[in-house]
Amino acid sequence: MNVDANEVVKEIAGQLSQANLDNATLRVALNQVATELQVYKDKFGPLEDSNKDTE
Repeated sequence: MNVDANEVVKEIAGQLSQANLDNATLRVALNQVATELQVYKDKFGPLEDSNKDTE
């Protein structure tokens, strides 16, 4: 089996690039969730206060 080292390097680089893209996408999504939670907290108060109503 003859493996071209350049093709292997290109494949690894592509996978690393995709992993970095996935990581950045997750970071943006998590930041969006954190922002939305902060908006909810500002509007309705802490979740602890909301839970007292159900007890």
